[in-house]
Amino acid sequence: MTVDQIRYFLEIAKCRSLLDASKNLHITQPTLSRQMSNIEKDLNVQLFFRTNHGMKLTPAGEVLQQKWENMMLLYEDAVSEAKFAFKGLTGKIKIGILSGLKINSFLPDYLDFMEKNYPNIEIILLRLSFIELTEKLVHGELDLAFSLDVEFGGLAELDTLNIVSYSPALLVHKRNPLYARAQLTFQDFEKESFAIVNRKECENGVDTIIRVFQQMGGFYPNLYYVDSMDTVNLWLESGQKCALLNDQMQIYDYTEIRKLDFAPPFGACYVQAGYIRNNDNFALKITLNYFQFRDYAS
Repeated sequence: MTVDQIRYFLEIAKCRSLLDASKNLHITQPTLSRQMSNIEKDLNVQLFFRTNHGMKLTPAGEVLQQKWENMMLLYEDAVSEAKFAFKGLTGKIKIGILSGLKINSFLPDYLDFMEKNYPNIEIILLRLSFIELTEKLVHGELDLAFSLDVEFGGLAELDTLNIVSYSPALLVHKRNPLYARAQLTFQDFEKESFAIVNRKECENGVDTIIRVFQQMGGFYPNLYYVDSMDTVNLWLESGQKCALLNDQMQIYDYTEIRKLDFAPPFGACYVQAGYIRNNDNFALKITLNYFQFRDYAS
Protein backbone atom coordinates (compact mmCIF):
# COMPACT_ATOMS: atom_id res chain seq x y z
CA MET A 1 0.00 0.00 0.00
CA THR A 2 1.39 3.40 -1.03
CA VAL A 3 0.53 6.95 0.00
CA ASP A 4 -0.73 7.62 -3.53
CA GLN A 5 -3.09 4.66 -3.36
CA ILE A 6 -4.53 5.99 -0.09
CA ARG A 7 -5.03 9.39 -1.74
CA TYR A 8 -6.80 7.69 -4.67
CA PHE A 9 -9.17 5.90 -2.31
CA LEU A 10 -9.97 9.05 -0.33
CA GLU A 11 -10.65 11.07 -3.46
CA ILE A 12 -13.09 8.46 -4.78
CA ALA A 13 -14.76 8.28 -1.37
CA LYS A 14 -15.20 12.07 -1.42
CA CYS A 15 -16.40 12.35 -5.02
CA ARG A 16 -18.34 9.04 -5.16
CA SER A 17 -17.38 9.00 -8.82
CA LEU A 18 -14.43 7.49 -10.65
CA LEU A 19 -14.70 10.07 -13.40
CA ASP A 20 -14.70 13.09 -11.08
CA ALA A 21 -11.96 11.63 -8.89
CA SER A 22 -9.74 10.89 -11.89
CA LYS A 23 -10.10 14.51 -13.08
CA ASN A 24 -9.15 15.85 -9.64
CA LEU A 25 -6.17 13.49 -9.45
CA HIS A 26 -5.07 14.21 -13.03
CA ILE A 27 -4.97 10.54 -14.01
CA THR A 28 -7.12 8.55 -16.42
CA GLN A 29 -10.27 6.81 -15.26
CA PRO A 30 -9.03 3.32 -16.27
CA THR A 31 -5.80 3.88 -14.32
CA LEU A 32 -7.75 4.94 -11.22
CA SER A 33 -10.11 1.98 -11.55
CA ARG A 34 -7.15 -0.37 -11.82
CA GLN A 35 -5.49 1.14 -8.74
CA MET A 36 -8.68 0.73 -6.73
CA SER A 37 -8.98 -2.91 -7.75
CA ASN A 38 -5.37 -3.45 -6.65
CA ILE A 39 -6.13 -1.93 -3.21
CA GLU A 40 -9.14 -4.18 -2.70
CA LYS A 41 -7.11 -7.19 -3.84
CA ASP A 42 -4.22 -6.36 -1.50
CA LEU A 43 -6.57 -5.89 1.47
CA ASN A 44 -8.92 -8.69 0.46
CA VAL A 45 -11.78 -6.32 1.29
CA GLN A 46 -14.46 -4.76 -0.90
CA LEU A 47 -14.39 -1.00 -0.37
CA PHE A 48 -17.03 0.24 -2.81
CA PHE A 49 -20.35 -0.81 -4.23
CA ARG A 50 -20.47 0.05 -7.95
CA THR A 51 -23.94 1.37 -8.71
CA ASN A 52 -25.65 3.20 -11.55
CA HIS A 53 -25.43 6.35 -9.43
CA GLY A 54 -21.70 6.07 -8.76
CA MET A 55 -19.46 4.63 -6.08
CA LYS A 56 -20.82 3.91 -2.60
CA LEU A 57 -18.65 2.97 0.35
CA THR A 58 -19.07 -0.41 1.95
CA PRO A 59 -18.98 -0.57 5.78
CA ALA A 60 -15.32 -1.56 5.48
CA GLY A 61 -14.74 1.41 3.19
CA GLU A 62 -16.37 3.78 5.68
CA VAL A 63 -14.00 2.58 8.42
CA LEU A 64 -10.94 3.07 6.21
CA GLN A 65 -12.11 6.49 5.06
CA GLN A 66 -12.27 7.78 8.63
CA LYS A 67 -8.98 6.19 9.70
CA TRP A 68 -7.06 7.09 6.56
CA GLU A 69 -8.24 10.71 6.55
CA ASN A 70 -6.81 11.15 10.04
CA MET A 71 -3.65 9.29 9.06
CA MET A 72 -3.10 11.51 5.99
CA LEU A 73 -3.47 14.65 8.10
CA LEU A 74 -0.76 13.37 10.43
CA TYR A 75 1.40 12.34 7.48
CA GLU A 76 1.14 15.74 5.78
CA ASP A 77 1.86 17.57 9.04
CA ALA A 78 4.91 15.39 9.65
CA VAL A 79 6.23 15.97 6.13
CA SER A 80 5.75 19.74 6.46
CA GLU A 81 7.55 19.86 9.80
CA ALA A 82 10.39 17.75 8.43
CA LYS A 83 10.80 20.10 5.47
CA PHE A 84 10.77 23.12 7.77
CA ALA A 85 13.38 21.55 10.02
CA PHE A 86 15.58 20.66 7.05
CA LYS A 87 15.45 24.20 5.73
CA GLY A 88 16.01 25.71 9.16
CA LEU A 89 12.55 27.24 9.12
CA THR A 90 11.89 26.23 12.70
CA GLY A 91 14.22 26.64 15.64
CA LYS A 92 15.91 29.27 17.74
CA ILE A 93 19.22 31.12 17.72
CA LYS A 94 20.55 33.16 20.64
CA ILE A 95 22.88 35.99 19.66
CA GLY A 96 24.92 38.13 22.05
CA ILE A 97 26.27 41.56 21.14
CA LEU A 98 28.95 43.46 23.02
CA SER A 99 27.54 46.39 24.98
CA GLY A 100 28.14 49.61 23.08
CA LEU A 101 28.96 47.92 19.75
CA LYS A 102 27.34 49.32 16.62
CA ILE A 103 25.11 46.90 14.74
CA ASN A 104 23.88 49.02 11.83
CA SER A 105 26.48 47.79 9.33
CA PHE A 106 25.62 44.09 9.58
CA LEU A 107 22.75 43.07 11.87
CA PRO A 108 19.66 44.75 10.34
CA ASP A 109 20.32 43.17 6.92
CA TYR A 110 20.75 39.76 8.55
CA LEU A 111 17.48 40.15 10.46
CA ASP A 112 15.70 41.13 7.23
CA PHE A 113 17.16 38.08 5.51
CA MET A 114 16.00 35.74 8.27
CA GLU A 115 12.52 37.26 8.43
CA LYS A 116 12.11 36.85 4.67
CA ASN A 117 13.57 33.37 4.28
CA TYR A 118 13.20 31.72 7.71
CA PRO A 119 10.31 33.47 9.45
CA ASN A 120 9.74 30.64 11.93
CA ILE A 121 13.23 30.81 13.42
CA GLU A 122 13.12 32.65 16.74
CA ILE A 123 16.01 35.10 17.12
CA ILE A 124 16.97 36.22 20.62
CA LEU A 125 19.28 39.26 20.88
CA LEU A 126 21.15 40.20 24.06
CA ARG A 127 23.50 43.06 24.95
CA LEU A 128 26.27 41.61 27.13
CA SER A 129 29.72 42.34 28.50
CA PHE A 130 32.94 40.73 27.26
CA ILE A 131 33.01 38.07 29.92
CA GLU A 132 29.28 37.35 29.69
CA LEU A 133 29.60 36.74 25.94
CA THR A 134 32.47 34.31 26.37
CA GLU A 135 30.99 32.43 29.31
CA LYS A 136 27.57 32.05 27.70
CA LEU A 137 29.14 30.77 24.48
CA VAL A 138 31.20 28.17 26.32
CA HIS A 139 28.22 27.03 28.43
CA GLY A 140 25.88 26.77 25.44
CA GLU A 141 23.68 29.70 26.50
CA LEU A 142 24.56 31.58 23.30
CA ASP A 143 24.94 30.31 19.75
CA LEU A 144 26.79 33.34 18.40
CA ALA A 145 28.51 36.42 19.84
CA PHE A 146 29.49 39.65 18.10
CA SER A 147 32.45 41.34 19.77
CA LEU A 148 35.90 42.79 19.19
CA ASP A 149 38.70 40.50 18.04
CA VAL A 150 40.61 41.08 21.30
CA GLU A 151 38.02 38.96 23.11
CA PHE A 152 38.13 35.63 21.29
CA GLY A 153 41.84 34.81 21.33
CA GLY A 154 43.00 31.78 23.29
CA LEU A 155 39.75 29.80 23.38
CA ALA A 156 40.54 26.52 21.63
CA GLU A 157 36.92 25.45 21.16
CA LEU A 158 35.93 28.76 19.56
CA ASP A 159 35.89 29.67 15.87
CA THR A 160 35.45 33.20 14.51
CA LEU A 161 34.38 35.06 11.41
CA ASN A 162 35.62 38.56 10.58
CA ILE A 163 32.52 40.72 10.14
CA VAL A 164 33.66 44.33 9.72
CA SER A 165 37.00 46.04 10.21
CA TYR A 166 37.45 48.80 12.75
CA SER A 167 39.90 51.63 13.30
CA PRO A 168 41.09 52.46 16.85
CA ALA A 169 40.94 55.96 18.29
CA LEU A 170 41.65 57.89 21.46
CA LEU A 171 38.45 59.54 22.65
CA VAL A 172 38.09 62.65 24.79
CA HIS A 173 34.91 64.45 25.91
CA LYS A 174 34.42 68.17 25.35
CA ARG A 175 34.51 68.73 29.12
CA ASN A 176 38.18 67.74 29.05
CA PRO A 177 40.58 70.61 28.23
CA LEU A 178 42.26 68.45 25.56
CA TYR A 179 39.07 68.71 23.48
CA ALA A 180 39.85 72.35 22.58
CA ARG A 181 43.42 71.83 21.39
CA ALA A 182 44.09 72.65 17.76
CA GLN A 183 45.92 69.36 17.21
CA LEU A 184 46.17 66.19 19.25
CA THR A 185 48.99 63.66 19.49
CA PHE A 186 49.47 60.51 21.54
CA GLN A 187 51.88 62.35 23.81
CA ASP A 188 49.10 64.81 24.78
CA PHE A 189 47.37 61.93 26.57
CA GLU A 190 50.35 60.83 28.68
CA LYS A 191 48.98 62.30 31.91
CA GLU A 192 45.32 61.50 31.20
CA SER A 193 43.44 58.73 32.98
CA PHE A 194 41.90 56.10 30.68
CA ALA A 195 38.81 54.13 31.63
CA ILE A 196 39.26 50.51 30.57
CA VAL A 197 37.58 47.19 31.35
CA ASN A 198 39.53 45.11 33.86
CA ARG A 199 41.54 41.97 33.16
CA LYS A 200 38.78 39.69 34.39
CA GLU A 201 36.48 41.22 31.81
CA CYS A 202 38.93 41.13 28.88
CA GLU A 203 42.57 40.33 29.66
CA ASN A 204 43.69 40.33 26.03
CA GLY A 205 42.12 43.75 25.51
CA VAL A 206 44.02 45.21 28.46
CA ASP A 207 47.33 43.85 27.19
CA THR A 208 46.64 45.13 23.68
CA ILE A 209 45.84 48.65 24.87
CA ILE A 210 49.01 48.81 26.98
CA ARG A 211 51.07 47.71 23.96
CA VAL A 212 49.41 50.37 21.78
CA PHE A 213 50.34 53.17 24.17
CA GLN A 214 53.89 51.91 24.54
CA GLN A 215 54.39 51.61 20.79
CA MET A 216 52.48 54.68 19.60
CA GLY A 217 53.13 57.07 22.49
CA GLY A 218 56.22 55.69 24.19
CA PHE A 219 54.65 55.62 27.68
CA TYR A 220 52.73 53.31 30.00
CA PRO A 221 49.14 54.57 30.24
CA ASN A 222 47.39 55.67 33.39
CA LEU A 223 44.60 53.05 33.45
CA TYR A 224 41.41 53.23 35.49
CA TYR A 225 39.85 49.74 35.56
CA VAL A 226 36.07 49.26 35.46
CA ASP A 227 33.85 46.22 35.09
CA SER A 228 32.05 46.88 31.82
CA MET A 229 32.02 48.83 28.55
CA ASP A 230 28.96 50.71 29.78
CA THR A 231 31.00 52.02 32.69
CA VAL A 232 33.85 53.00 30.35
CA ASN A 233 31.33 55.07 28.40
CA LEU A 234 29.95 56.69 31.56
CA TRP A 235 33.40 57.85 32.64
CA LEU A 236 34.15 59.11 29.13
CA GLU A 237 30.89 61.07 28.95
CA SER A 238 31.56 62.57 32.37
CA GLY A 239 34.71 64.18 31.02
CA GLN A 240 36.74 62.71 33.90
CA LYS A 241 38.35 59.95 31.86
CA CYS A 242 39.49 59.32 28.30
CA ALA A 243 39.17 56.02 26.45
CA LEU A 244 40.84 54.02 23.72
CA LEU A 245 37.98 52.61 21.66
CA ASN A 246 37.22 52.39 17.94
CA ASP A 247 34.89 53.58 15.19
CA GLN A 248 32.57 50.58 15.59
CA MET A 249 31.51 51.62 19.09
CA GLN A 250 28.35 53.71 19.41
CA ILE A 251 29.97 56.42 21.53
CA TYR A 252 32.47 57.15 18.75
CA ASP A 253 29.73 59.05 16.87
CA TYR A 254 28.66 61.26 19.79
CA THR A 255 29.01 64.93 18.89
CA GLU A 256 30.48 65.73 22.33
CA ILE A 257 33.40 63.36 21.68
CA ARG A 258 36.62 64.26 19.89
CA LYS A 259 38.66 61.48 18.30
CA LEU A 260 42.33 60.93 17.58
CA ASP A 261 42.16 58.19 14.97
CA PHE A 262 45.24 56.10 14.27
CA ALA A 263 46.20 53.08 12.21
CA PRO A 264 46.25 49.85 14.23
CA PRO A 265 49.92 49.09 14.92
CA PHE A 266 49.50 45.30 15.02
CA GLY A 267 47.60 44.72 11.79
CA ALA A 268 43.95 44.88 10.80
CA CYS A 269 41.32 44.81 13.55
CA TYR A 270 37.85 43.30 13.23
CA VAL A 271 34.49 42.99 14.82
CA GLN A 272 34.11 39.22 14.89
CA ALA A 273 31.37 36.64 15.24
CA GLY A 274 32.44 33.94 17.68
CA TYR A 275 30.81 30.51 18.02
CA ILE A 276 31.55 27.08 19.48
CA ARG A 277 32.92 24.80 16.78
CA ASN A 278 30.77 21.75 17.53
CA ASN A 279 27.45 23.62 17.88
CA ASP A 280 25.06 21.75 15.56
CA ASN A 281 22.19 24.26 15.71
CA PHE A 282 20.92 24.43 12.14
CA ALA A 283 19.90 28.08 12.58
CA LEU A 284 23.54 28.84 13.44
CA LYS A 285 24.72 27.15 10.25
CA ILE A 286 22.32 29.31 8.21
CA THR A 287 23.61 32.40 10.01
CA LEU A 288 27.27 31.55 9.46
CA ASN A 289 26.63 30.86 5.77
CA TYR A 290 24.94 34.24 5.49
CA PHE A 291 27.87 36.16 6.98
CA GLN A 292 30.53 34.15 5.15
CA PHE A 293 29.20 35.43 1.84
CA ARG A 294 28.86 39.06 2.81
CA ASP A 295 31.67 41.51 2.13
CA TYR A 296 31.52 43.34 5.46
CA ALA A 297 35.17 42.84 6.37
CA SER A 298 36.77 44.44 3.34
